[in-house]
Amino acid sequence: MLQARVKSARADGFELLERASRLSTCVMYTLMRDYYSAKGLEAWGRGEERSQQTVPFYITSNPFIARAYARVISAAIRDYCTAGTFSSEEPFMVLELGTGPGKFSGLLLFFLAEEIKRLRSEDVNVTKLVYVMTDFTRSNIDAWQSDPSLAPYMHGSGPVVVDFALLDCDTALTDIVLERSGTLINAASPVSAGVILASVMLSTSIVCPLAHFHVFLSPPAEQEPHACHCELRS
Repeated sequence: MLQARVKSARADGFELLERASRLSTCVMYTLMRDYYSAKGLEAWGRGEERSQQTVPFYITSNPFIARAYARVISAAIRDYCTAGTFSSEEPFMVLELGTGPGKFSGLLLFFLAEEIKRLRSEDVNVTKLVYVMTDFTRSNIDAWQSDPSLAPYMHGSGPVVVDFALLDCDTALTDIVLERSGTLINAASPVSAGVILASVMLSTSIVCPLAHFHVFLSPPAEQEPHACHCELRS
């Protein structure tokens, strides 16, 4: 099958650059990474999807999707509290990998704040939820600092707080440093309860194994950490 495709491509006038390469090490992946690094938020048109030169994002950054995520995270918080695996006095942390333009984050933060209010009304006492937006591009993090949709969660005193971290999922992870609070997360000081959002990363950065993030969560001694395995077929 591969040989037939190669012959067909050559017949159509295309030049073969690579043969049977792993996605995370191929030329296409390197070009894509360089593009996001060079463009920053311009890769998404700074929130305007009117140009064909920008990466579309509405399909994964809309109110319907954000509300669904908020409900799942709310259910996870309830499960943690019911199981007694973490103290409600500790912050519950959400780590978003490959945040990008931050449009999804702003929507999710809004719905998470609503969910925390609902949990509290049902006597599920959550002191604080810390939402950590991450990216490997410094310019993206700098731009989030002035995003008006994030401002209430940066300077507010509510139960939902946003923080940022420079995190490259293409490298082995040892530490996560939260830039606003200065909190250090690693194997010596992991988070007792939280969730990791990696939906976009799993579709673009195959080199990022979730095993890198064992430093993020600390499972009870009698339990094994949950693992997610996926297989890419073409």
